[in-house]
Amino acid sequence: MAGMQQQQMSAGGQAVEDQRGALFHQRYNIKSIMATYMIEDPMEALFPGCVKKVLIPSRNHQGTLLEAMHTIFTKSPQEVWHAYLNEYVTFTVEQTNHQRVVYVLGVLSSLITSGTLPARLVCEVLLSHLNLGNEMTWREFVHLIRKLIGGVDYKGCRELLKALLTKFDHLPPSVPRHQMLALQQGKELLEYILDRNAALLPAYFALDEVSAS
Repeated sequence: MAGMQQQQMSAGGQAVEDQRGALFHQRYNIKSIMATYMIEDPMEALFPGCVKKVLIPSRNHQGTLLEAMHTIFTKSPQEVWHAYLNEYVTFTVEQTNHQRVVYVLGVLSSLITSGTLPARLVCEVLLSHLNLGNEMTWREFVHLIRKLIGGVDYKGCRELLKALLTKFDHLPPSVPRHQMLALQQGKELLEYILDRNAALLPAYFALDEVSAS
């Protein structure tokens, strides 16, 4: 009996190690794949040393990147999807090129449209990375969340409302003028979630979350 228990524990430990190894390997693949389907800004070649070097998406590769991401998520256990999405969104936040941000978010949106990923999980990860200090990704993330949130059930909408209210609670009392447009976009998302005509969640749930914030 003791030998059987030890064997089971050993097998369980190996399974955990295998999952950790797969997670590390897949994270590396996600970064590598995303970088592979980018090209250097042609202006850098024309004016070497005079133009800030950036990477922009290759117009010919979005379908291939989409297929690669589809393969990663469909062949991976759902338990690691959050980690993979976090890696994907972190990579996006680190970009300074607007075209590149729109490109990788477009791939992400297509994964949801095709049913590969659930809208709720993607919205949760995007919300966790919302930072008004990065106006470009704030605007694009809010825009995508607004587009996707209709596909989230009311319990998920309640959690997203809670997360968004928390983001607003942690904003400073006043923000620079140049951030006002992005802030207004965030407020419009909040108003949309609370809009009774949108019917995203029962009114009493919305009232509870607003009262608690």
